[in-house]
Amino acid sequence: SQIEEETITWLWEPYIPHNKLTLFEGDPGSGKTYLLMTIAAAVTRGWSLPDQQGKVAPGDAQLAGNVLYITAEDGLADTIKKRGRETGADQDRLFVPRKITSFSLAQPEALCRAIGRYRPRLLVLDPLQAFLGGQIDMHKANEVRPLMTILAQMAEDYQCAIVAIRHWTKSPGGRARYRGQGNIDFTAAARSAISVGESPEDDRYKIMAQNKSNNSRFGVSIVFQITDEGMQWCGTSTLTADELSAAQPKRHHTQRQTAMQWLREYLHEGAQPAELILHEAEAVGIPERTLRRAKEHLRILAAKDKGIWYWRLPTFQKWERYPGYEDDDE
Repeated sequence: SQIEEETITWLWEPYIPHNKLTLFEGDPGSGKTYLLMTIAAAVTRGWSLPDQQGKVAPGDAQLAGNVLYITAEDGLADTIKKRGRETGADQDRLFVPRKITSFSLAQPEALCRAIGRYRPRLLVLDPLQAFLGGQIDMHKANEVRPLMTILAQMAEDYQCAIVAIRHWTKSPGGRARYRGQGNIDFTAAARSAISVGESPEDDRYKIMAQNKSNNSRFGVSIVFQITDEGMQWCGTSTLTADELSAAQPKRHHTQRQTAMQWLREYLHEGAQPAELILHEAEAVGIPERTLRRAKEHLRILAAKDKGIWYWRLPTFQKWERYPGYEDDDE
């Protein structure tokens, strides 16, 4: 009876609440960092983000605020600054301090000082696992829970939205909220959790789908695309977070099988220059990462001749089978 009721306010309703902790989760390369940089750019400019119809309203420069982006994976000059430019961020409001990237949540004094100095509306930790400390076992609830409590309390004390990026495990399928690496207490501490993955219907598009919301109904799934020109919002999707999670390994398996078949046929007549193979694969829609996975599974041999790398098929017996190339029902 002595507690005054408060109304939830939002950085992006209903996905990112103010003064709370939010998780963005997905496979490496799913677009999480680019998506977060786009959201960060919107905060620095006072731009609006998509509503529940996928539409973006005019922004308000008076709502612009600072963003503190702390990353342990991406280079500041060649990745974060570049993405900040591509997404249109006000780089005078985007802070990426170098000196505190080695802090741990068990000793968060350096992070607290940075928040107090820059007064961000949004703090991003990319990825969360990098800031737990070397002695923490992320699979033990009694070790994870105190650190997540500290992080959640920091969001409230400093009145900023905190977003942490967490990678998914390699285990296929399963409900989205259980796919994140480590203990379920990571998700329990967050007030909102967002799954990010590639569209199973068209790999040119990516989808963010909410898999947890403590303060509102689940938001609609938002579609976006990352191109050479930057990121574009592309409307909404009916796909749920669980459906998105389940679709990821199946889609990648199909992609790899297609790439393996294409590569085997391309090298059927003999060795070919690696640079040419990569170019031709891209022309038919096979990403380099997928092609290299296919190369590994096919046990392609690589050799250098007169300064040029060549790929060729190994010699197999008449009955040819490759790991990962089998049909789904075999």
